[in-house]
Amino acid sequence: MFKWLHHLLNPHCAECITDALEAKVCISCEALRAEISDLKIERDKLLEHILNPPKEVAPPVIPTEEFKPILPAHVPWYVRRKMLEEQDRAKARAMKDAAQSDKPLTVEEIENELLKVEQNGN
Repeated sequence: MFKWLHHLLNPHCAECITDALEAKVCISCEALRAEISDLKIERDKLLEHILNPPKEVAPPVIPTEEFKPILPAHVPWYVRRKMLEEQDRAKARAMKDAAQSDKPLTVEEIENELLKVEQNGN
């Protein structure tokens, strides 16, 4: 009621004019203002990115280690057996090579080596 009386007595006061302008603001105008402010912020970010580009970061260096294959948690028995057999063959081969290299030299082999050394020395 007081507003109505105020409007009757002072129809063109500054408060009434600002209240009338605020009442006329529509929702779509506010949405457009928000969209414009978002676009301005985005434009400023893009402009900053163009004027001051970020420094390129070098890709991380990957160590050149020998990578081991990832084995499944459950290995079937026939695969496990083949792996064990191959390991045993490799061990047997290594033991055989070690036994052959430790074999004592015969007298003839030693004499042949001495003759080679004497011929190279002259």
